[in-house]
Formats: sequence, structure tokens, C-alpha cells
Amino acid sequence: MSISAVIQPVRLVSLRATAAAALRVRSKSTRVRAVHRSATIMAAGDLTANPLASWSFGRSPPSDAPDLPKWSSITPEHVKPAIMAAVDKVNAEIDAIEAELTKTNPSSWSELMDPLERLSEELSRPWGVVSHLKGVRDSEALRAAYDECQPAVVTASLRVGQSRPVYDALVALTENKEAWASLTDAQRRAVTCEVRDAKLSGVALDGTEKDRYNEIAKEMSELSTKFSNNVLDATKAFSHTCVEKSEVDGLPDSALEQAAQTASQKGGHENATAADGPWMFTLDAPSYMAVRSHSKNRTLREKGDILFYFEFLFISVLVWAIILTSCFVYSVPCVPRTSLGTLRTLRGRCRDEN
Repeated sequence: MSISAVIQPVRLVSLRATAAAALRVRSKSTRVRAVHRSATIMAAGDLTANPLASWSFGRSPPSDAPDLPKWSSITPEHVKPAIMAAVDKVNAEIDAIEAELTKTNPSSWSELMDPLERLSEELSRPWGVVSHLKGVRDSEALRAAYDECQPAVVTASLRVGQSRPVYDALVALTENKEAWASLTDAQRRAVTCEVRDAKLSGVALDGTEKDRYNEIAKEMSELSTKFSNNVLDATKAFSHTCVEKSEVDGLPDSALEQAAQTASQKGGHENATAADGPWMFTLDAPSYMAVRSHSKNRTLREKGDILFYFEFLFISVLVWAIILTSCFVYSVPCVPRTSLGTLRTLRGRCRDEN
């Protein structure tokens, strides 16, 4: 499980979650798979009534399990039970996989990468749903549930990313000439990236260096969440009210109706109408895009553009900081120390932005 999926404000899907899913090979059950399924059953609780925990991840679903999450049914109260169950399941499964890897030496994609792919999905998918909901349907209760679960999610991600038996098995697969030759180019690339990600997750660190890396990773996750919350709060706080008909010239009736409704609900203008105003505009996408696409009022368009791109700039600074420092890490031989340096750099930039 790539730590980037947890510590970054914009959730990035790991290569394993994309390439491996497309390349999954159907084969007979192996001992690793059997242990994997056993750990899943032991770790799973009775969460059938929880819409965040009872969907099938797009696989062949049980008769009563939806293929995709029921977004409208998920509430903040569902978050902690579902995510903590997923964390427990991941911890149990990585323990089982590590125990099996100490006894066997996987020599094929299906024996090693398939169980790791399923393991990654167990936590990254429900946590991704929560992260998305926090961005589009934010509330104090959802933020509280997110913040409560985040340390456990980061810890589980670090636990998987720093698994020495998994790392050794991946390296052994790259060194097994016959097994390596049997993989496609895309599969080799996926395995190579997994080895790289394990190094960048601190798999080679020990003792105090590993503890320090984990501390910084958790702090980085907290700062990233704070940063995204600040941007979201600033976006929701902005509004601009127009009172003259000439100010909304060019806007379609649908945009005027929405702006009048916003003025009535949020601006205290109970008698606002689409025909006579007043009209309140925000940085929410439907409101902003209507102004940007149709308004003939240059001043109104300019106001929205400046604030929208100012918000975008802050997000871009953080994302590019992560990308550029990651590229720097990949080119440096001394990976363990560079991993620590990367996290320190990102932490400092996050503090500056916050």
C-alpha cells in the first residue's frame, strides 16, 4: 500500500491499484491466497448494515452486496466502524502474508502481487470514499470522524509499506530470471515500482531512524489534512452579491435562479428572485463556471477567477512540492536518509502554507 494514498491532500492512486488490477491473472488458489482469505474472515465483523463497509469493491458481489458504495446513505457515524474494521483486516492480512512468505518463495505474479493488490484495496477504497465525501459533502461531524481514524490509517499504511518480508519477496522475484522473464513489461514495471515505493516508505530504516520517519509521516498527514480543510473553509466562506440587473448580464436563467436561491438561503435575502435579484455567487463549481462561461460583467468574472486560481495555486504548490521532492528522491542512491529528508521538506512547506 503506497503511503502517498494516505499522507497527500489529493488522494493519489498507487500503481498497484491501477496496473495490478488491470493485469490480475486468474489462476488456481495458492497457499498465500488461502491464508489471505482466512485472515479476512477472522478480521471481518458484522458490518452488513454499514454502507461504507458492505460494498463489493467492483468484484463479483454476494447476492445482497452492492457493487459500488451507496454514497447518499453514508453518514459520519458509519466512518469509524468501517475504517477501523478495514484497518484491523489489513493488519491481520499483512501478518498472515508475512507468515506465509517466511515459508515459501513466490515465483509468479499471481502468487505475490494478487494478494498484495487485494490487501491494498481493503483500506484504500473505503478510505478513498471518506476522503472524497469530506471534499464534496464536508461537515464538522465528518471531519471529526476522519481525524479520529486518520492516525490508524497512516499507521496501517506504514506497516504495509515497511514490510520486510514483502520487500524481500519482491526483490527475490526481480532476481529470479525465469520468473522475471515470464512477466509482461507492464508487470515488471509494477513490481519495480513496488520495490521503489517500499524503499521510499522506509523499509530499510531501523531503530530510531524508522521511528522518526514514522513520526514525520504522521505529522505530514495531519498537516495535509489541516491544509485541505483550510482551503475548503476559505472556498465556502467566499460569496459575492449582485443587486443590479446589469451586473448579471449574460447569465442564463438557470444560473440566475441558483444565485437567487443562494441569496435567499445564505444571504438573508428572503425575497430574492431570478428576475429581480439580488443574486449571490460563490466558488462552488456550478456558480463559478456559470459566471466564467456566460457573464458579460468583466469585473465579476475577474473577481471569481482571481479567488479561484488563488485557491488552485495553494493546492498546486503542495502537490508539486510532493512530486518534485519525490523525483529528487528517486535519483538519489541513499534512499533511507533521503526519505527522511523528503518528509521533513514536505512538512516544512505544509506548515508554511497553513
